[in-house]
Amino acid sequence: MHFSTISAVLGTLMVLGTTVQAQEPSNTPGCWVCPAEDRVNYPLTNTNYDASPFVCIYGDDDIFNCSFSSSTGVLVEDNNLGLCPAAAIENCSERRAIMRRRALPHAPAAPVPAAREVKPGLMHTRTRLGESKKRLHNHFD
Repeated sequence: MHFSTISAVLGTLMVLGTTVQAQEPSNTPGCWVCPAEDRVNYPLTNTNYDASPFVCIYGDDDIFNCSFSSSTGVLVEDNNLGLCPAAAIENCSERRAIMRRRALPHAPAAPVPAAREVKPGLMHTRTRLGESKKRLHNHFD
């Protein structure tokens, strides 16, 4: 009985094992960011991470830019006179910080009202009731 159960389970696993295929890498953006400067040390002046491939602009003129693959970081297009770095830099913490700065701001938290407003008349009434309760309690003791 146990042998037939084990062989049935093993047979099922073998069938399932043959149907699982390796997955291709996804095209979702990775943690790639623009290099801080191009190959002749012109500084990074602007970026466009919304595009795919994303664009890094070097120097003062927007026409000098480099496009990098969002999924692999490899240089896709060099519009910087051949001065683009060969690849973007993989830096997940910096990429998350960039995306957080670009995110829409959250609405401010609603102000929290005081638990109760101080009402002098109510406080006076409570004091009188407390004193009456004490007198009654002392009267029956």
